[in-house]
Amino acid sequence: MNGSDRSAYYGMTGEEAGRAYLRRVRMARALFGGVAALLLVLAFACVIWGNGIFEIWYWLALAAVVAMIIVFRIRTSLLFKELVDIVEQDGDPAKYRIAIEEIGRKSRLEMSSASHTVELAYADFNDSKPYEALERLAHLNLARARKNVAFRAFNVEILGRLEVGDTQGAQLAAQRLEGIRESFRKGSRNRRTADGLVENAQMWLRSPAGWTPADGEFIRKRISQAPSAQARSSWQLYAVEYELLHGSREEASRLLDELAAEKLTPRNRARFERLRGATA
Repeated sequence: MNGSDRSAYYGMTGEEAGRAYLRRVRMARALFGGVAALLLVLAFACVIWGNGIFEIWYWLALAAVVAMIIVFRIRTSLLFKELVDIVEQDGDPAKYRIAIEEIGRKSRLEMSSASHTVELAYADFNDSKPYEALERLAHLNLARARKNVAFRAFNVEILGRLEVGDTQGAQLAAQRLEGIRESFRKGSRNRRTADGLVENAQMWLRSPAGWTPADGEFIRKRISQAPSAQARSSWQLYAVEYELLHGSREEASRLLDELAAEKLTPRNRARFERLRGATA
């Protein structure tokens, strides 16, 4: 793993990562909030001063405030993605769990209770602890959670239930996942992301023994499009499974050899060892 593949929190402890994340979010809030406040002052000043050019500046100032809110949300989303990269790039879900717990101890303003629980479940699942992940999700009330949080919860639940052999439970979670997908506007970025996750879930739910060449092509496509090191490794392990059942054992061994030196999450490492044993 080279430097460009590491998370922004590589080399920190979990506690340090959690505190660093909070500092970055608070700095962004202070910066964007300060600018937005100045713009609001300008807008109200334009109202007081009267007409003409001042009215134009009033609407420009309000538009700028809305733009600042949008940019702040984008910035915080990017900061959260950098935090998730502790798992997705560094392959360290135990450290991620500690970071999320630290965030929960220091501030609940930066992360809702539902999101906090989902992220802990995500860490447990990738730490090869699917039962613990499912236990957390079982006590989660998603009635008032944001759609993206609920979507992430069901995604983790599907994988967790498949991991413990609960296919029926995974199918029910997939149905709820599809229900949320339908609530997104067609053509929107959220809908495109949701479509991709639903397609993934549909493949996961099919028995590997019944995979077709179309599934093999789907897996190869996912490898080429993988947004992170762990996503790429995970899909490559699906490719190994496909080759063992429907293709070439030599190709399966070659794909595993490529992963041998990679930093894998405990869950992916367990899958690697199981598949390595099957190719022996």
